[in-house]
Amino acid sequence: MKAKFLKKCWFWFLILTFLIIFCATFLIIKICYEPTEWVAIFIALLLGFAATFREWIIFCFKKPNCQVSIMNEFPDCHRAVHRNNQTGDFLFHSYYIRFKVKNKGNNHMEDVETMLEEIEEMKPDGRYETNRDILPMNLVWSYYRKVTMPKIQPELFKHCDLCHIVRAKDARLDLYGRSASKNLVILLDVAKETFMGGYILEPGNYKIKVKIAANNLKPKTILFHLNINEDINIERNQWTLEETKKIAQNITVEIL
Repeated sequence: MKAKFLKKCWFWFLILTFLIIFCATFLIIKICYEPTEWVAIFIALLLGFAATFREWIIFCFKKPNCQVSIMNEFPDCHRAVHRNNQTGDFLFHSYYIRFKVKNKGNNHMEDVETMLEEIEEMKPDGRYETNRDILPMNLVWSYYRKVTMPKIQPELFKHCDLCHIVRAKDARLDLYGRSASKNLVILLDVAKETFMGGYILEPGNYKIKVKIAANNLKPKTILFHLNINEDINIERNQWTLEETKKIAQNITVEIL
């Protein structure tokens, strides 16, 4: 709060300083030159100022405004199909959890990235403890599977994948030397799956810290709360709509 107040004070100090210098310069020109001359000089100074501080002036009046939201319902969260890349054959279902990044400003967001910074897991005694197996890493944009989103235009949005839920049998945990005591596992949608398998979580209660930044946007930190009931038991790799609803009903996801 104090930092924001000081920032506003600094901004208005610069504006006031500029007005004083501008008015003083205008008076000097008006006194020292003929009317036809000082008008031309005045216009030249204005044009020079506008050219020098063009980007800053535009940013003051035209800038993006990033708003993040998430709901445990379509289209943010939904069942997805995984298929064989070569044959197109069905492999298994998953439940994707995605958050919406919307631009509520009057200028586009440029080269937008999201990064998973930290995850805290609730322990049996109710304390949250940082998971040291998870490395900070970029998340990927939904469907595009890219780290950077070139643009998000005003009043439009893009989804970013936070994680998806699959049966432990379908997660190929053996490739990472992992095993699961629960029927389902959470796979974080990071840009690169590390060989340590730190991006694999079991159902539980988590706080997930995500940072969003862009070329023309100051970094913004979002804290998600994700709670997945450990009692979900799905035997088949092909889920019915009822089984999908059962999974959704046992998930809590919100922004703190």
